Amino acid sequence: MLKALLRQPAMAFSALAVAALLVHVAAALMIAALPGASLTARLTAGGQVTFDEQAGHPAGAKAVFVDERGRERLVVRMADLLSGLDVRGRPEGPGTTQERYRRISELLREPGLRVRLPDGQMVPASATRGTIRSLDGGAWLALGIGLCATLAGLWVLVLRPREWAARMFMLSGLGLALGVITIAGYERVSLAIDPRTLFWIIQVNYLSAFVFGSAVVALFARYPLPLVPIPWLVLAAVAQGVLWIVGLLAPGPDVFSFQVAVVLSLGLLSLVLAGVQGWLSRRDPALRTAFILIWTSLLLCIGLFSIANLVPQLTGLPPMMSEPVAASGFLLFYLALAVAVARYRLFDLGAWSVNVALSALVLIVVLAGDFGLVLLTDGTWTVSLAFLSAAIIWLPLREILLRRTDRARNRRDILLLRGASEVAFAPRPEQQPELWRRLLDRQFSPLTIEPAACEAATIRADGRILAVPSPLGGPALALGYANRGNRLFNSEDKSLAAALVALVAEMVDARMAYDRGVRSERQRIARDLHDDVGARLMTTLHRGDLETVHADVREAMADMRLIIDGMSDQVRRLSDLVADLRHETVNRLMLAHVTVDWPISAMFDDDRPMEAVQARVLFSVVRELTSNVIRHAGARAVWISSDLSDGGVVLCVRDDGRGFDPDSAMLGNGLRNVRKRIEELGGSMQSNSGPQGSLIGIFLPVASPEQGMADTPVFD
Repeated sequence: MLKALLRQPAMAFSALAVAALLVHVAAALMIAALPGASLTARLTAGGQVTFDEQAGHPAGAKAVFVDERGRERLVVRMADLLSGLDVRGRPEGPGTTQERYRRISELLREPGLRVRLPDGQMVPASATRGTIRSLDGGAWLALGIGLCATLAGLWVLVLRPREWAARMFMLSGLGLALGVITIAGYERVSLAIDPRTLFWIIQVNYLSAFVFGSAVVALFARYPLPLVPIPWLVLAAVAQGVLWIVGLLAPGPDVFSFQVAVVLSLGLLSLVLAGVQGWLSRRDPALRTAFILIWTSLLLCIGLFSIANLVPQLTGLPPMMSEPVAASGFLLFYLALAVAVARYRLFDLGAWSVNVALSALVLIVVLAGDFGLVLLTDGTWTVSLAFLSAAIIWLPLREILLRRTDRARNRRDILLLRGASEVAFAPRPEQQPELWRRLLDRQFSPLTIEPAACEAATIRADGRILAVPSPLGGPALALGYANRGNRLFNSEDKSLAAALVALVAEMVDARMAYDRGVRSERQRIARDLHDDVGARLMTTLHRGDLETVHADVREAMADMRLIIDGMSDQVRRLSDLVADLRHETVNRLMLAHVTVDWPISAMFDDDRPMEAVQARVLFSVVRELTSNVIRHAGARAVWISSDLSDGGVVLCVRDDGRGFDPDSAMLGNGLRNVRKRIEELGGSMQSNSGPQGSLIGIFLPVASPEQGMADTPVFD
């Protein structure tokens, strides 16, 4: 069951992370258990040794440890009270520095111990019990760095468990974690710590440096190309182990210097191997991006750490910064190396590394400025002035750069919009796929463009391929190697491609909707011309009565005027529309010697707006019904009623004619056209015919069908 769980990357990483956390907690407890000393001396700028606010004493002056009975137990120099340890000597032996520190640590455990200073002043001295609260910020920082390094190594190992690079990176992470844990222990150095304990802390620290350096060298010796055989790497690791054992047995100054030189050599060798691997992999954009980041990170982290700590140790100078702070800067680039080795979102590392480099450059400039100010002003200035100076220069420069970036982005957006419109509004649909292909080529400059299958914009092959779906409904396209092979596709490219697809798709939909509207309007005009004007003129050709011909021509002209008014989409008031319709209808029926009764109703005073399409249909329907009464009904009288009901126009036309047959060829088609036009606008029509006459009722909503219609009324 355990093996099955560990085969799942998330579960395996969780289990290993918990184990790493427990190990670091145990390390923290062990470090916290180291004893402290109430006696804390420091070295002043003038080379004097002082305690708290007391006067300083020369480093070579004598100080005497006195027990509670007043007996002198040990005479030391003031410099020996600085709790420093010269590790370039044997851990034990009469007269050695380590022997003096061992006696001091033993004396501090005795009650009532005091130190008599050169001026005769007595200072209490005792060992203090270490607790977890006694760990200072430097120790916690070092432990946190160790945990982060371990988790980074575990993360890479879980992602790539069978790869050489992942295994070596994990080993380097363990070396870094072990090193910073010993740094945290060194932060607890005091006079109460036995020199042998401190000796082992320092030796384990060098062992961690050997492990880390050897693992990084082995990583680049065979990743991604096998440059060095594995047996040679094993032999080199064994040689370093022997050197470390020699340092345990004979920790003299020469051995110490040789160990530090080996650590520096490992760092330089890792840089050389990374550079060689990067050069051999320069034709692969993914590997080239990874090795630019790797080489830069190694150069910065190893270079800064060596300059800040290792070189001062060789020259006998104090470190430029505390080891936890130096290791924290080292960790930032080490995490970048983890991302590169794991090849997780490798396509985004280019922009990330540029941002890191800029941030590091700004930090270095600020620190250098502060250091210069300290030298010029004899230490009276602080880092705040350096940051203020950087702000005066950097913030305006940053604003200028951001404005230029915004202008460039705006120009790019305009070009993208223009390209998308060219694709969507191509003169012919068959031109759209080629224009889409050209737009992608112009934007991303890929080496290859091939058909692919995808539902959304996707980055593939560690950033080498960007698959983009077609907004035109055709096959997707796989873009290979951005910028003519000089870079990888990144998340910004993916977002831009998705935005292009959505933009072109929306434009294509808008064009299709426009084309549908144009076709629908053309069909309406053609239908109106055919049904109204064409049919009327065709009938006029067979008329023999000139007066009737004139009437038909006037009606055809009125129909054309109605069609032309409808093309302008002019909105009219309901009262004006009904008044014009009543006037026209009454005149037509009176000319045909048919009496009309169309009383005035409240609708004639209603000023609500009526859309052109509704007005056109209402006019056409009433004209068709009037024409049927005149030509087919043989009626002597017509009664018309109009009113508003449930948000729509209700109009009834009743005559005393001979009725009609809905199935007759001409009359049936006319009524069917009337019903169709009304129902297209969400209305309804009812008809009833008999020997005593006919009744036709229509309901036409004033609102559009999308806004909801009232219930269809029942006509009596």
